[in-house]
Amino acid sequence: LTYSLPGGGFNPPERRGRSDDHNQDLPYYNAPEFDCRVTTVRLPTTTDVAHWSTNSEFDTHIFGKNYYRAFEIRDGAIRMVRGLRVERQEIDARTVDWDNKRIASFDNSMAWITYDPSSRKSSGRDKNSVPATYEIDWTTDSLSCLSSNAIY
Repeated sequence: LTYSLPGGGFNPPERRGRSDDHNQDLPYYNAPEFDCRVTTVRLPTTTDVAHWSTNSEFDTHIFGKNYYRAFEIRDGAIRMVRGLRVERQEIDARTVDWDNKRIASFDNSMAWITYDPSSRKSSGRDKNSVPATYEIDWTTDSLSCLSSNAIY
């Protein structure tokens, strides 16, 4: 069985560019933006946690934005946090050229959890802990929505 977690994926960023009659060396602007999605799925107690898995985590900086998704399987639940934050409001033209080339490799996968009783997956993470929706006050603890690689 495979389930998609709502709010767990990203659309790839749009290519940036200017028409030839504009100054190509001017920086590009990002309006301030922050978005955090958190999901906790409590696993059925009749299943073995080792039979559950998740798809890709990622932590990508592109066009001055940090795109971040992390999972953790712990305490009979799968926890997912997905964050997007503008870290640089101005992006120089060279960075934009470089990032335009990276769009094709952007991980725009949805967040998936899978139950396969014939497999044994690793349950857990070796990086930061992902809090469950009921463990913290998500309206005040913004650091839980940020990557450990975020620019503060």
